[in-house]
Amino acid sequence: FRRQQTAFSVLTLFVIAVLLVMHTLFASLLGEPNSAVILLLGFAFSVKVLEVIWLQGKRQGITEKIARIETLTSALGIFVLAFLLAYFTNRDDPPYFVLLAIPILQCAYHLRLAPTVLAISAAIGMMFAWARHYFNSHPPPRPTEYLELAMVAAIYTLMGILVWYLVNQLRNHEQRLYHNMKELESTREKLISEEKLSAVGRFASSIAHEIRNPVAMITSALATANNMAAD
Repeated sequence: FRRQQTAFSVLTLFVIAVLLVMHTLFASLLGEPNSAVILLLGFAFSVKVLEVIWLQGKRQGITEKIARIETLTSALGIFVLAFLLAYFTNRDDPPYFVLLAIPILQCAYHLRLAPTVLAISAAIGMMFAWARHYFNSHPPPRPTEYLELAMVAAIYTLMGILVWYLVNQLRNHEQRLYHNMKELESTREKLISEEKLSAVGRFASSIAHEIRNPVAMITSALATANNMAAD
């Protein structure tokens, strides 16, 4: 769980850095990133760096419960971050909604189907709600923008469901493998126990054989002596 959470944190750091660089390089199209955007990205980047440092300090690993709590907290934080970045950027197609793919992947990887579907629905709802809000203040609405959002929504849905399905199949295979290993371990213990019993039986048979020979010789000698005494 520690390695998995570290991987998602590093992925978030990478996406934040790429978005900042992209916004800077394409400032002619996206507009110059204002101070609020830079501060938000810097704050989010710092928080994720601290999270990576904290995870690396957990040498003994983290429990599944802590991983799920961190997943929910991280997903909520990314949703808030994406909304604030879209608000301060104030564009009809803010590039920062790509961040919403990360909580979808996290929920699909760590949680059940219902939270995954909820994360997908929240991401799609946020994108369409922002488009409606923007076009209400900057009419007229453009159908092409809604079409692009629908395509992104389809991609997010397919991505989340597919990742959840693959991870769920992998977990089922791991559970079956675990049960098979337990059965093999139980069979191994039974074979070892039977082998011990067999060794004890062979040892007892050898002792009985070694005892029987001298007893037979003594019995034969006593019978011979008895016959000689009778004569």
